[in-house]
Amino acid sequence: MRWLNAARARLRLLISPRAAESRMEDEMRFHVEMEAERLMRARSLDPHEARRQALVAFGGAERYREELRDGRGLAWLMGMSLDFRLGVRMMRKYPGLTLVGTLAMAFAVAVGTFGFEAIRQVASPTLPFPEGDRIVGIGMWDAADNRTEYVPLRDFARWRGQLETVEELGVFVTFHRNLSTGPDDVASVNSAAVSASAFRVTGVRPQLGRPLIEADEEPGAPAVLVIGHDIWQVRFASDPDVIGRTVRLGDTPATIVGVMPEGFAFPLGQSAWTALRRDIVEYASREGRTMPVFGRLAEGATIEQARAELTAVGARMAADFPETNEHLRPLVMSYASATSGIVEAIAEQWNADGVDRTLSLLRAGLYSTNLLFLLFLALISANVAALVFARTATRESELVVRNALGASRRRLVGQLFVEALVLGAVAAPIGLAIAATALRGIVTVLGSDLPFWFSDTLSVGSVLFGVTLTVIGAAIVGVVPGLRITRGIGSRMRQLGAGGGGLQFGRGSTIAIVSQIAMSIVFVAVSLYAVVRAVQIRGLDVGFPADEYISVVLGMDRPGASQARYETVVAARARFTRSYEELGRRIALDPAVLDVTFAHVLPGEYHERAPLEVDGIEDRIQTATVATDFFNALVIPLLAGRGFQAADVEAGGYVAVVNPSFIHHVLDDRSAIGRHVRFRLGEGPSADWSPPYEIVGVVQEIALTNDPELPHNAGVYLPIVPGRATQLQMVVHVRGDPLSFAPRIRPLAADVDPSLQLARIALLDEVARNDLATYLFAIRALTIATGLAMLLSLAAVYAVMSFAVARRTREIAIRIALGADPRRIVTSTLGRHLGHAALGVLLGVGLIVHVGPDSITMSGLAARGIPSIRVALGIAAFTTIMMLVVLMAAVGPVRRALRIQPALALKGDD
Repeated sequence: MRWLNAARARLRLLISPRAAESRMEDEMRFHVEMEAERLMRARSLDPHEARRQALVAFGGAERYREELRDGRGLAWLMGMSLDFRLGVRMMRKYPGLTLVGTLAMAFAVAVGTFGFEAIRQVASPTLPFPEGDRIVGIGMWDAADNRTEYVPLRDFARWRGQLETVEELGVFVTFHRNLSTGPDDVASVNSAAVSASAFRVTGVRPQLGRPLIEADEEPGAPAVLVIGHDIWQVRFASDPDVIGRTVRLGDTPATIVGVMPEGFAFPLGQSAWTALRRDIVEYASREGRTMPVFGRLAEGATIEQARAELTAVGARMAADFPETNEHLRPLVMSYASATSGIVEAIAEQWNADGVDRTLSLLRAGLYSTNLLFLLFLALISANVAALVFARTATRESELVVRNALGASRRRLVGQLFVEALVLGAVAAPIGLAIAATALRGIVTVLGSDLPFWFSDTLSVGSVLFGVTLTVIGAAIVGVVPGLRITRGIGSRMRQLGAGGGGLQFGRGSTIAIVSQIAMSIVFVAVSLYAVVRAVQIRGLDVGFPADEYISVVLGMDRPGASQARYETVVAARARFTRSYEELGRRIALDPAVLDVTFAHVLPGEYHERAPLEVDGIEDRIQTATVATDFFNALVIPLLAGRGFQAADVEAGGYVAVVNPSFIHHVLDDRSAIGRHVRFRLGEGPSADWSPPYEIVGVVQEIALTNDPELPHNAGVYLPIVPGRATQLQMVVHVRGDPLSFAPRIRPLAADVDPSLQLARIALLDEVARNDLATYLFAIRALTIATGLAMLLSLAAVYAVMSFAVARRTREIAIRIALGADPRRIVTSTLGRHLGHAALGVLLGVGLIVHVGPDSITMSGLAARGIPSIRVALGIAAFTTIMMLVVLMAAVGPVRRALRIQPALALKGDD
């Protein structure tokens, strides 16, 4: 307990220093007066002399005041203050080190902070609602099939009247519908049919009007619509009188009854909401549609209690309905986890007692990746530490003298740590700003692909993590060199007095230099590959004049929640076929249009690679499903055989057209016409094969995909069979400016079929670039990282090499004084360090050729159509720069050593 009492006393001294000093003054005055009275009685001294002798015996009040200040830690704070000021002076004195070190630490902090925030939002998502952590999602686990699924509607109806731990149970179904506010204003919106309880569960009130209510769910009730803030702003110009206005959502007229505030996008990022009719529960058990179920924990209830109650309810239903519910188990978790994909991740691991444990393991696994960011920080900080070591080594005399005057090794290392902390204090805000900018950028790029609760701002936890990284980095940058430099510092005073050098580099430093150069070469090679690949993708030539075409994504309203039977889906597909064919005919009548065609995937977009077999040869090849007139519309000539015909489609569409890359990579340049291709239906050795497709033609090569890692362009074209899709892409060949024709398409589509949806109207040559926005964003980040890594590597190698040669200055001067040939000394000194650099280069190139991924080897580059000479020249250029840096680092100290007079060298005064 003694340490606790001491800590309390120290804390009181820090909190109220003036009161403590006042009490001490009173106590000292009391002791002096008592001693003076004793002297007057014992020695008969007058009061003045007695007080003087009492003060002398006491020892002086100022000494006790200083001890009190030391006791409450002010001396330590004053030392820290001096160290901080010295750190600022060091930054000003060495601007090059300050710039490189700050950028490096800022980049490491930025990467770590961004990664931590992304992992946090995936592993521990939170809803931006009042008490959002109490909103839960409920699903089902099928023990027989070992998979998760949504809740059958009949089960949901039973739960709604039985559960006590979960309130406001609701379901939803998402879809896209055309929102039409007039003949010329039709656009698809991301919508949801939801239970009215959704708005009570979230606790968010509309900005205007009212939310959905239970009366809106009744069969036959008038159709109503609640719109999001963005739709209100863009489509209605923020009109406050929008409430009561009638619009069309798909085929259905609906009255707008509410406008939600900005940012509201429940359940999965929607911007328009209609009522989910109650007739959805008319199906028998496990018939009809399954839907996600949500609710809010009742007051005082916990998720464990809700899980226990649902388990009991599930057991009763399994007993009552064994034919449908025997193997079904309710699954309860937080709403964000239930709808963000984690449910699927635990499908094969979950059991009735292990939901929380499994989720905890998954989260722990995600959070453990932060160790990679710590490792990255350590690598970056180690490079900066090399720079700091070289700088601090020039202050060796100062540190040795301070140690001789009484400064402990801990005090010296602490000073170097504080200096590094000053550097980190400058780097941290820059790194956090970079991380925040990158987060906003990636959220903007991914857009609607992210859940609505994914924030584009850093959380407090992420900021604290960034600050922690800064402190750890400062420890590596300051403490590691400090421990190295101050080791054996007490014995180096005599060496310095004799003119010798105390610090020397050993084998470990040589290995560090070689490894640094080798990893720099590898990093540069990877980055050059990515940059060259990005340039190729940006300038992708699809093989025809794509800038003359406009592309439109076509879709169709899906069947409603109460229309999920197979025959209804078939009818919807047939309607979509009639609608898109009619739209194509009307557009083709326009004088500005040369041709119209359709495809599932366009040239330059990502194409699925399907497993197939031809003549006993199995491979995974890109496939494209296109209209019969696709090749004519895009002016792609036939090289052999014929194209698709209407009769092929009427016969079931079992024909195929291939490109020259298919013939080369799959058939080894043998003739393709007349051969048969089969596609594997599913995965695994027991999967079935499709009926054979006869290859009837070969078309000229065009770019199928933009996949950066695909080694070749081999592809198979199949004909579109009517009635098998509810989404296609339309391609229109236009005279003049294609974008000028875009405004005419939507009114035509609305006139053909109000449920026909149009999305992403864009030039065909822009499709591939937009599809690769995330990839190109990563390439830009990698380019910045490469530039910083190159700068840091060059600076670290220069500093360490320069220090290594400078340590030999006196040795070189003495050898010259003893008659050694200067040219031989220069050659041996430079050759040694250039040899280290060359060894690092050879090691790096060896790693690329023999160990690195095939994508950056010369053969791998050639297979992907990337000129390997560009990457090789880039590596050669960086190697040349590295060698020049090593040469410059060694030449300066050698020249200074050669200028030392022999007599001075022998005296030890260099």
